[in-house]
Amino acid sequence: MSTRVWTLLLGLVAYLVFLVTGAPADRIAGWLAARVPGLAVEQPAGTLSSGSAPALHLGALHLGETRWHWRPQVLPLGRLELAAEVFSGDFVGRLAVGRGLDGPYLRAVRGSLEIAALARALGLPETGGGRLLLDLDEARPREDGAWELAGAATWVEARIDRPVAIALGEVRLDLEPTATGTQARLSAPEDGPLWLQGTLDLEAGTWRLRARLGPGPGAGENLRRALALLGRPDADGRVAIRYDGRL
Repeated sequence: MSTRVWTLLLGLVAYLVFLVTGAPADRIAGWLAARVPGLAVEQPAGTLSSGSAPALHLGALHLGETRWHWRPQVLPLGRLELAAEVFSGDFVGRLAVGRGLDGPYLRAVRGSLEIAALARALGLPETGGGRLLLDLDEARPREDGAWELAGAATWVEARIDRPVAIALGEVRLDLEPTATGTQARLSAPEDGPLWLQGTLDLEAGTWRLRARLGPGPGAGENLRRALALLGRPDADGRVAIRYDGRL
């Protein structure tokens, strides 16, 4: 292929990229809202390449002021990617959202998500509290509705509020993609109120918990009573639990 043809093709690609990234944010928001269930962007300003909105809604998740800008450096990798920062709402932090040759993705998700908001989004009872500190390398949706997550998350100030108040301390989740979704390896600090080891499998519309629990050095009376109700402890004072549910 001649140099002139290559130059024309590169010029065409650059022009198309300019058209897409220079598109008004309100038009892009309307286009996305028609294709992403539950998405609503309030009063978007700017363009796709650099813009902001005072509020976004994604299903039950409510985000406050959000700003974004285009990341042209990943275009040679076959990706169209935006870096976003959220300043208030159910989630506060930074992330990159994009689409590559292998589909849409989230990347470098760093921030704090309210546990109550997460429960609402998943359709689960809002019986607990605290915040989930996210440190995700990547998150990809699957065609069957499951997500493939890679990275870590820490549930801080973890607690159960109903039917009685139970302080759990801190729970860590180490996340890895699987053939059917994501598996989280669960653990807790040895000096905290809860001793925990187990796994949580997240698949399309379902979850499966397999774990061993026990009181830690800082366990309160309510936590000890709740653990005693789960079953007979083993020789180490741990109780094995197995739960399955739907999302």
